Amino acid sequence: MRRLLVWALSILIVLTVVNDLGRYIAGFQKADDAARAAAFAGARSGGKLTLDNAWKAAYAAAEQQGARAENIDLDERGVTVWVAYDVRGTWILAPAAALLSGQTDPELVWSTPLTVRSDARSSFD
Repeated sequence: MRRLLVWALSILIVLTVVNDLGRYIAGFQKADDAARAAAFAGARSGGKLTLDNAWKAAYAAAEQQGARAENIDLDERGVTVWVAYDVRGTWILAPAAALLSGQTDPELVWSTPLTVRSDARSSFD
């Protein structure tokens, strides 16, 4: 009986690690894809290129990818966009991150997503 319990616990730990790590890595990939799409859209926002037009295009492109644009930098060579993506469905990583950040409300600890960030740059054509 004890051996069965050890095996069951080991399997649960492995499944948790695989789930959380997989979702975390997939979240980084989605954030990176969203950042590239947002930077590309910002650099090619059409018409008169202003920070406002680039921001609107980058924000819309990031939102289409399920992320949110947090910042944009426009210079003479191109556009850099920083995005954030909320990773949901982790069993241990998000609650642990919430607890480490000082969150004490149990409802928020389990419902707060883990946020990953990425940035990308696109030059003008």
